[in-house]
Order: sequence, then C-alpha cells, then structure tokens
Amino acid sequence: MINKSMKSRELSQHDINLISQQMRNGLAADNKEKLDAEFRGLKQIAVKTDPKSLTDWDKESLRLATEYVHNENKDEFRRAIKRIMKLAGLNPELEKDLWTRNQTERRKINKN
Repeated sequence: MINKSMKSRELSQHDINLISQQMRNGLAADNKEKLDAEFRGLKQIAVKTDPKSLTDWDKESLRLATEYVHNENKDEFRRAIKRIMKLAGLNPELEKDLWTRNQTERRKINKN
C-alpha cells in the first residue's frame, strides 16, 4: 500500500527525464538487434524516397531516429569497453578518473 505522502508527491521534470532516459536505455539495450535492423531498413527506404515529398516532420523524425541510433551505438561501445575492463580486473571509473587527472596535468604543463 502506498502511503499518503508518496501518493501526493508530484514528479519533478528531473524525475520524469530520469525515468524516461532509464526506460529508453533499457529498451534500446534489450532490443539492439531489432533497432539496428529497423534502422538499416529505414536507410534503404530513405534512399528510394524523394526528399521533396517529405514533410518537415518526416525530416525531423528521421534526424531524431538517426541521432538516437548513433547515440545508442556509442553507448553500446562504451558498455563493451567497461565490460572488457572489468574482465581485465580494472575499475573503469577509477581508470577514467586517473586518465582525466593526467590530461589536466598535461594541459597545465603545455599551457606553461
């Protein structure tokens, strides 16, 4: 049973964005093969379609879909790197922190 304070709590825009992002990330990761297949099909259709016949929304939705697939591919790449680093006994977050500190120090040296 949900207590009264939880029922009356309104979701902030941040909460909604976080939930939406988590749902999208999980859905995309679970359906990666289907997503890739659909995107390949979309590209084939786009080549055969006269750009002049597309509405502004068609163009915008194509841009959004392309951006989404590219971002998911980038995220999948990063997840694969993390899995490999963990299998190698490395802590990805710690390694990133050390790398960032190194880069900061190098920039300071090069600046002087």
